[in-house]
Amino acid sequence: MESNYEEDVMAVSATSKHCHADTPSDRIIDGWQVGTQLGTGSFGEVYRVRHTDTGQEGALKIFDEGLEAGGCLTELELLFDAEHPNLVDILSFGYTSGRKYIVYEYVGGGNLRDFLVSANRVEPEIALRILREAARGMAFAHDQSIVHRDLKPENLLLTEPSWPLTVKICDFGLSARAAPEQRMEASYGSPAYMAPEQLEG
Repeated sequence: MESNYEEDVMAVSATSKHCHADTPSDRIIDGWQVGTQLGTGSFGEVYRVRHTDTGQEGALKIFDEGLEAGGCLTELELLFDAEHPNLVDILSFGYTSGRKYIVYEYVGGGNLRDFLVSANRVEPEIALRILREAARGMAFAHDQSIVHRDLKPENLLLTEPSWPLTVKICDFGLSARAAPEQRMEASYGSPAYMAPEQLEG
């Protein structure tokens, strides 16, 4: 799919590497030129970026100021240990103006929720293929003793806006490691997608 990044990105000065603006949309962070905001996720904002040397595109997640290390470190630890075609890849990580950040691979087809809304009706064969890819990613995560705890259509990214596409599971900020026999005591996730027994405690 042809990229329209040049239309999205804002003008960047060659001397902006050490800029301390509150918003990063006019900056270069560790070689990543920051463009438009893609949205917000658990613990922070997400921006579209392109590496100034290689041209590789990515999605930069900057964590909220004052956030405890837990969410960021959880994503780093789990995703570094769990490389799989149906999980988003990590490209870089570090700090900027005292805030933690992670750069993920850029997945340009939107999320499953948007796909379902725009499609209105999805053919059963395509629906099964999407579910199969998501299940493969989660099965691999479970094999690594990783429990996502916030799986929902918004956290299933698509490489293309229409079929054929690949499903990529993202946003592991609430994830945890758990043995197969371990009971998760705390309830995490988005209420609309949580099992009733979770809400009941």
